[in-house]
Amino acid sequence: MKMILPWLLAVGAGIGAFFFYHANQAKTAALAQLQQQVQGLEGLRAENEELKNHQIAPEELTRLQESKDELLRLRNEVRQLRTDKTQLNQQAVAAKTAAEQAQAQVQAAQAKIEQVAASAATERQAASSAMRLNACLNNLRQLDAAKQQWGLEHQKAAEATPTEADIVIYLKDGLFPVCPAGGKYSLGNLTVLPTCSVAGHALPTPQ
Repeated sequence: MKMILPWLLAVGAGIGAFFFYHANQAKTAALAQLQQQVQGLEGLRAENEELKNHQIAPEELTRLQESKDELLRLRNEVRQLRTDKTQLNQQAVAAKTAAEQAQAQVQAAQAKIEQVAASAATERQAASSAMRLNACLNNLRQLDAAKQQWGLEHQKAAEATPTEADIVIYLKDGLFPVCPAGGKYSLGNLTVLPTCSVAGHALPTPQ
């Protein structure tokens, strides 16, 4: 019995030490877990403090809201400006097209005016030429009449050719006529008609 008791005490002590070790390990693990939880709480507390420090004041919230509203207003204005720009571009294109059409009409009208003016000038020139021709032909008739009167009064032969001085007394106002086109008159003899140096200024030959 005396021999067994020490062994029993040793075994009991070993068992106690084993349970104490395991209990100590469990307490250590629990303590470590608690420390982690405490650290987590400390972190949450720090985050909470940081959030408190970063809390936005009501005045700042109001300012931010006003800034947001201003930004929205500016965006709407930019959108409206783009719309207005598009409309202005369309109006500018339409105005340019209208201006080009008006310019084309002006050019066409100007060309028509120039055509009418040229036609009128041609007509005036033709009328003026006709008037000069008629005046010249009238002068030639007067010269022929004066020449024939000179021949009759002076009983000249058919081949006789008078001078300007010879027939001037038979002309109107006693003046030798001048061709309105600048031509020179030739009297010729009594058998021919007076002529003018301007082409086309000639009396028709009697049949």
